[in-house]
Amino acid sequence: MKEFAKNLQKIREQKGLSKSKLSCEIGRSPSYIGKLEAGTINPTIDNVQEIAKVLGCSSGDLTGESVLPRIASSNPNPVDRKILQEVFDAAKKLLDENKDKSYTADDVLNIVMEGYNAAIEAAAVTQKEGGHETDKQASA
Repeated sequence: MKEFAKNLQKIREQKGLSKSKLSCEIGRSPSYIGKLEAGTINPTIDNVQEIAKVLGCSSGDLTGESVLPRIASSNPNPVDRKILQEVFDAAKKLLDENKDKSYTADDVLNIVMEGYNAAIEAAAVTQKEGGHETDKQASA
């Protein structure tokens, strides 16, 4: 849970919240937040969710767990795999170009899903215009 400790401190400081203020918001002591940030204790799932809510981020932002690898590991067909790779690459480029902005995991997921849906639509148009992909391949 070292990643959680690091992310908690980083996000809390970015939001301008003191340990005392955050602890008050979640009904815990400031020492509890200190121990979480030091990595000496692990939070419950409920506490992770409550902290995320107060900080205005996702639980994944705190834990470092990304939803994107789970999407990619769902064994997509070759066309979807190619589309997913293109979308992930485009999302990474966008995030790299905008490092000064704060994105939550939900923001990134929305960017990826918008790109994925656009790529599916483009593949369907390509097929209708005589391209090599079929609607079944592009939408599977």
